Amino acid sequence: MLNVKEIDLVDYPVNIQEAAAKIKPYSSIGGIKVGEVGFTIPKGQEKTVEKIQNMEVGEKDVWIVTYPRSGTTWTQEILWNIRNGVNVEKSKKIDIDLKFDFLDMDFLDEIDSDGNTDTAISKFGKERNIKTHLPFSLLPKDLLEKAKVVYVGRNPKDVVVSYFHHQRLVKSSSPDLEFKDFVGLFMAELIKEDPYAGNIKEAWMKRDHPNLLFLWYEDMKRDLPAALRTISAFLGKPLTEEDINTLADHVSIDNMKKNPAVNHKDRHEKGVFLAGESFVRSGVSGGWTKYFSEELEKEFDTWIEQKFKNSGIPFKYV
Repeated sequence: MLNVKEIDLVDYPVNIQEAAAKIKPYSSIGGIKVGEVGFTIPKGQEKTVEKIQNMEVGEKDVWIVTYPRSGTTWTQEILWNIRNGVNVEKSKKIDIDLKFDFLDMDFLDEIDSDGNTDTAISKFGKERNIKTHLPFSLLPKDLLEKAKVVYVGRNPKDVVVSYFHHQRLVKSSSPDLEFKDFVGLFMAELIKEDPYAGNIKEAWMKRDHPNLLFLWYEDMKRDLPAALRTISAFLGKPLTEEDINTLADHVSIDNMKKNPAVNHKDRHEKGVFLAGESFVRSGVSGGWTKYFSEELEKEFDTWIEQKFKNSGIPFKYV
């Protein structure tokens, strides 16, 4: 039985309550925490999480597991191309949402025409690309025994900046929610798909499993060709040097920004996204330095020290 706890904002300081009122799900239906790590989702979605835990895993599956804004889309585009012979011209014609089944969007935010998720889950093919932001403790128990999983970790300072902009982009937060208040919600682990700490710590503890490839976003930025070689070897899909050069160019931040298949340009045109924000943003490491005041950085550093004490996780901030 999945542990479920309703979030009562009265239990939090007034400044947190005020900030939460400017962000979904608290500005609409309210939130709950489920599972061992207290995964944060809107009320009513706990049954869907249970179905995901019990879904069948295929031996040809490749999964991407991340906390939001940790390089997920970037890694999706890389994995799809490696699995499909680095056909970048074909890749440009296929929307990223068709390349990967996104558990969180497909099943946590939407239900099928029958009013449940059973049909939606069963429609998946046999050689699947799947991505999720759920922590390992809420994923199928036999996931790593059957499928290959790529986990991408990113330092919490750059993550919180990127997630702040993403929440604005998808209109899940009020445009007047200030960054410092968003950081407060992040530390309180009240943002949808929190907690960051629980997510990355669970993955780090499994990093030596042969079916798990743990990557750091910052290492991928520092030496992308080396990362491509590592990923292709993990998937059993060796690349030529020409493939590596072609793919590295295709997934460069400049080309990702210009590629409608990954930047969701159509959602901007339809007004789904907030003007002034972008899905593929800066893609840099160390951009957090432009956002944190000295006082906020000290507070955040204290939170990091408390949350990751004795974890041995080697965060990289540049």
